Amino acid sequence: MKSNFPGHFFQVDENHEIWNECIFVFDANILLNLYRYSDETRELLISTLSGLKERIWIPNKVAFEYLNNRLKVIWEQQDKYEKTISEINSLQQSLENSRQHPFISKEVLSELNTSFDKAKSELGDNKSAHAERLTNDKIKERIAEIFENKVGPPDLEAEILELIEEGKQRYKSKIPPGYSDAKKDTDEDSPQGKARPYSDLIIWKNIIKKGKQENRPIIFITGDAKEDWWLKFSGKTIGPRPELIAEFKSEVGKDFYMYLPERFLSLSGEIMKKQMPREILEEIRDSRKETQKGKEAAESLRRKLDAIKERLWIEQSKELQKALITKNKHESLLAHKAELIIERSIIKDRIEEILSETKTRFPYASLGTLGDQEENEYLSLKAEYLNQEEKLSSIEAQIAKIQNNIHDPDFYFERNSPNNEQ
Repeated sequence: MKSNFPGHFFQVDENHEIWNECIFVFDANILLNLYRYSDETRELLISTLSGLKERIWIPNKVAFEYLNNRLKVIWEQQDKYEKTISEINSLQQSLENSRQHPFISKEVLSELNTSFDKAKSELGDNKSAHAERLTNDKIKERIAEIFENKVGPPDLEAEILELIEEGKQRYKSKIPPGYSDAKKDTDEDSPQGKARPYSDLIIWKNIIKKGKQENRPIIFITGDAKEDWWLKFSGKTIGPRPELIAEFKSEVGKDFYMYLPERFLSLSGEIMKKQMPREILEEIRDSRKETQKGKEAAESLRRKLDAIKERLWIEQSKELQKALITKNKHESLLAHKAELIIERSIIKDRIEEILSETKTRFPYASLGTLGDQEENEYLSLKAEYLNQEEKLSSIEAQIAKIQNNIHDPDFYFERNSPNNEQ
């Protein structure tokens, strides 16, 4: 039975031999989380990577995702410093108001203000040090040194297109990994754009390819806790998906296993006879869960917004049909105006999306730190923004012209239109 179902029987914790011969492969989130950790935790993880330097490796896709998202993560951490300083200022102001609750003595308030000022000063220093990484990133340099000659080659365009087609079939059948990212489907025509929902699958295929080339087992360390990587039951993570272990065994003839970062660090400490501080393991775990919750919240918000837009579109379409069935000039004008209102709403939504995407992906554009590819993408978004603004101006003029030709501006359609902004 074990030979028929290897994914259900392999227990790496009871078989440390795999650590002596395996290649350790790291996901992009492991590298990006180095910017989220405290100095002590970061140093411990980097030193662990350095200790395994001869047996570590990352797919080209992982290196690309790390470098492409590094500045965004740095900016997110800087924003946390600003919010914390603002919260301390708000608390100080509330305590200094002697005419309303909560009340504290002047002596205690003086002691608190001293502590608050000290905390804000340290937070400000840390914020400045973190912001410096936008242009002078020593963490990136250390990662580059550790993974020198340890990065896989880029996939050819033909290979990516082939993987996309395979991924479509795998995702339909819920074959791990990556099917949880099917909702990330995109309309982009470039191979990289089309491949975005299949990033995990591309990484997985590269892991298998590396295992074949080296004829060695592999341990994959990732902070991605989704069900398309992990077997879960009653809210508990049991281990890697058995399908992954079985596929790797079938393709490579060697063992495969996975760890979340905190378990990897803990187990590496056991094997190297080195005690890993509990508070560091807890920090890594908490940081991973916080990041995962943020992603889930963003995805939940996106689904809600999509549902709202779809509902509004249905309502708008009903109103449009009501206007289109009329025969006289008055109602024909209103029907045309309804079309323009809907088109205006769509354009405004797109403008908001462009502004949001620009702010999220290129918040540092004004610093002049964009690479060639990022510069082209930024300029493309900027050009689309200007084009949409021009369209919006033209539509506003048409709506105004139609309004001047309507003798009854309080007609029912205008009063009931879900997009009425006149």
